[in-house]
Amino acid sequence: MVRSIVNGGGNRRSRSMQKLISVRRWLAIGDSLAASCVADRLHQLGHQVRWLCHPLPATILKWQPSISSTSEFGYAEVDLDGIYEKDPRRATRHFSDFFMTGAGLQLQKIGIDLGPPLNCRPRLRLPPFELACGQGKLSQHPRPWIMVVPRSETYRTRQVSHGTWAEIVKRLPGTCFWTSLSEGPAELVDLKCRNLADLTVYLSAGDLCISVDTGPMHIAAALGVPVLALGQSSSPELHLSDQCDFMTIEPALECLNCQKNLCPINPDIPPCQHFEPSYVAGWAIDKLRARFHDDVSAVVPIYKPDVTHLNHCLENLIPQVNEIVVSAEADSGRPEGIMTHPKIRQVRTWKRGIGFSGNCNFGARHTHGKFLLFVNDDCFLNEGAVEKMKGCLRPDVGAVTCLLRYPDGSIYYGGKGRAAGERGWHHLNHRKFETPIGHNAEQESLCGCALMTRRDAFYQVNAFDETIPFYAQDDAYSLALRSKGWKLVFTPHASGIHVGSQTSRQMDTQALLSNATAQFEARWGRYLDHNLQRVPGDFSYL
Repeated sequence: MVRSIVNGGGNRRSRSMQKLISVRRWLAIGDSLAASCVADRLHQLGHQVRWLCHPLPATILKWQPSISSTSEFGYAEVDLDGIYEKDPRRATRHFSDFFMTGAGLQLQKIGIDLGPPLNCRPRLRLPPFELACGQGKLSQHPRPWIMVVPRSETYRTRQVSHGTWAEIVKRLPGTCFWTSLSEGPAELVDLKCRNLADLTVYLSAGDLCISVDTGPMHIAAALGVPVLALGQSSSPELHLSDQCDFMTIEPALECLNCQKNLCPINPDIPPCQHFEPSYVAGWAIDKLRARFHDDVSAVVPIYKPDVTHLNHCLENLIPQVNEIVVSAEADSGRPEGIMTHPKIRQVRTWKRGIGFSGNCNFGARHTHGKFLLFVNDDCFLNEGAVEKMKGCLRPDVGAVTCLLRYPDGSIYYGGKGRAAGERGWHHLNHRKFETPIGHNAEQESLCGCALMTRRDAFYQVNAFDETIPFYAQDDAYSLALRSKGWKLVFTPHASGIHVGSQTSRQMDTQALLSNATAQFEARWGRYLDHNLQRVPGDFSYL
């Protein structure tokens, strides 16, 4: 692998010249947390970050692991105030694009290249004591624990009425908790949160957060809590990362995402406040399935697919999984002739050029299963394969793959190997007919053509690395899982057919490989250096 960085950000300063960088984003809570992706990238490049902000967001940014300190005053090398509010494209650009691009232009003046706005998932890490406090507060109530964020305290275009919430929670299981500063309906348990720090602690214990687009929605997503977001005058799709476990639902209106804080139609009761209670409750119940049921959700990412292969893939999946999400990026369009079935949903992102990784991440957050099965559209799993793979996912196993053959019966993937001294993995017995591994076996890295993983593990490692759109994304995901203590398993007892290279044939393969190699080395080169003579490798260098 080439030791270089392509489109991934870099730092022209020597390590001895790296310094404390001050970043200013004064308000608001959600904006400040979204902008902290700049701190993550600076920290990744070896810098310390001081965050200049209002005391209110400072109460939660103390738990952002890339921010070393917060302050109200001081000189800022990076000023992010107004960078979103004044941009005329705010209704179509993502927060991460605003903040990363704006910060990048300012940091270029001192020789720092932030790179593109990828892998921009805000993070909050509460101390174990605070996490235990949140669990303790809620433990006296029946589960599931549903956190309701009913309103922006500032804008009526980001509120839902008390009466609507009361009707919604009547249809939900478990306990619904009211998180607003004002008193809530009697149908909800009022947590009496009167400060942001306490609210953050309580949110951390939730099984689901149902929220309008406001600060606590960003906090819940940054804590790793699944979010059902309500789209109104602003779209959560433009604010939250696809590497978060969230889904957006909206009322049937033409005026959504108007970016207006005062509704021109009805300033007192904007039409976007009206949500059908059964509609919200139904999606919330579906979203809770990942916590309390063992469903398998298949994600089939597509890019201008061969519809015959795609339909064959779907036909084999339908009897084996609980749902199938066919995920397409903007450039792909909607394939004509795709089969329909109650288990199949098609979703399409507005983003372009996101690659396999981004497409999988987008599709995954539209699913409801405890287990996620990522399947290439030219991969046809044999009968019983899904159940056999699912059986391998013991509590300590984060992901599992199966035996795949080409249509002629020769082996495409029968496990991966890396000999001492090698800096990458190869498919065992490729193009041969004899299975190299005859039993369930732990692996150092897995193939992503038909990969089943635990949902909680997937989001724990921030989903697929979006800087690696093709090829090495499965190796990167494998190492990310193992670095968190998860085991990886290959099983030859589940199998399927893989046609191969259907998407990459439409692209510049050499450029994709070069970029994947460089990006993988930038993130995991130290792992390979440390473990060059050790197979499987360990993470003691971290």
